[in-house]
Amino acid sequence: MKNREPFVDASDESIVASLAIFARELLRRESRRLLTGNGIPEQHVTKPLPVSRAAAADFVRMIELWVADRAGVPVAAPPRTCPACRSAVSDFQFLSFDLYPYHSCRTCGTWFVPQVIDDGVFEAYYARVPEARRISEAMMAGRDERTRDSDRGRFGHYFELLRPLIGDAAPRYLDIGCGVGHSVELASELGWDARGEELSDVAVATAKAKGRNVGHPGTSQPGATYDVVSMFETLEHITDPDQVLADAMRALAPLGIVVITVPNRSSFEVSVLRERCFHVFGGYEHVGHINLFDPRGLSALLERHGLSLMFTDGQFSSDLAQIFSHLTTNGQSVLSVIEKGQMEFAVPESAYTVLNNLGPASACLERALKRSPILIALACRTAARPQLAPAFATLEQRWHAEVEATLAAEGEALAASEDEYKATVAAMQGEIQIREDAIKLREDAIKLREEMNRTLETHLQAEIQKRDRMLEELRDKFNRTVGARMRSLIRALVRR
Repeated sequence: MKNREPFVDASDESIVASLAIFARELLRRESRRLLTGNGIPEQHVTKPLPVSRAAAADFVRMIELWVADRAGVPVAAPPRTCPACRSAVSDFQFLSFDLYPYHSCRTCGTWFVPQVIDDGVFEAYYARVPEARRISEAMMAGRDERTRDSDRGRFGHYFELLRPLIGDAAPRYLDIGCGVGHSVELASELGWDARGEELSDVAVATAKAKGRNVGHPGTSQPGATYDVVSMFETLEHITDPDQVLADAMRALAPLGIVVITVPNRSSFEVSVLRERCFHVFGGYEHVGHINLFDPRGLSALLERHGLSLMFTDGQFSSDLAQIFSHLTTNGQSVLSVIEKGQMEFAVPESAYTVLNNLGPASACLERALKRSPILIALACRTAARPQLAPAFATLEQRWHAEVEATLAAEGEALAASEDEYKATVAAMQGEIQIREDAIKLREDAIKLREEMNRTLETHLQAEIQKRDRMLEELRDKFNRTVGARMRSLIRALVRR
């Protein structure tokens, strides 16, 4: 391999400079479309709706029922303060597709629905719309098989993160808000003493039918403590996270670890798409993502319960093509996408090629910047921090080494594709030149047409003036002729 400067310090001739040119020209494409009537050739992308725990048809129907029941009116519920820091001062951001107002806390930056949204809201809804209850229960019952593989994959990743902290010991493990218990099942297979707690009767029944150690909150052995307590994508659904964390603290062993995953408020998708993001919803089947935390907000919440946030990581990556389409066309509303039954957007062909190739590097960059769609957080009791700090330092070092290695590898991969990118940029610039030539021809045609219009207008004005003079002369001649005849007639009458 030829020698080159580090990827991030690339020269003006590098792929970075080429991509900068490419991006700048892409931002001008809409203005060209308006002038020429034609855009740069586009790649029309279709993707299934981002639904994993239900059939798309059930998902669509549930939203249709909810929107019809709301009739454009947001849910009326008592107010609440910021779930992270309890500040009462927040600013309205937007209304989600399912008609929930989202506010941003002025103190910690958490986005949240400033209303008490709980199961009572949905019990009243299901009483009005029995069909929605039937679909919801069927969705929960079908979730076991539909999401089992994906759940086990991500839970396995979380458990592996714990390895430097727990070693090879088999910990006592409690998962709060475990759903149908896939986390409990996997932990048990790893030899952990695992238990899960879940509010949903349907989920608990499903888990028990599969032999998983899952029960309702409050049914654990009194006074039992756990080495690991997890809340996987749970806190975003809770009106009062304080109650859940208080329960977690009671169950946490003195040197125990708390593992939390939540949708990341700081992710590229949420930050850019906002109300057009599928992950931003208050709930149309059960309580939705009414709390959207970032590391700062989550740390504020944990600190109020005597916990210290010791480590954060990210998981998954944003859809760059969807974000690009949104930025260049102002996107589509979630409801319009749902009506179509699939996601559809158009991206310039050259851009689509680049975005696909940038995907892996972007995912790594999101992780390094803590901007991944899912935020992973590990915490411990503040009192235990001195004892656990060395283990967390080891985990942090391992994380940095992994991220740096991945970034370096992706940078090398992109650098190795420099010629391909330059060819793409050259092709793009060729397309742009064609459009610019078309624009010039169109502008020249407009100027010619305007000149012809001016010439024609001058000619018409001259003709009008000529006709006016002829009419005036005829009028004068007529008046003279008629006047002479009238005078002759008057004289003849007088003589008689």
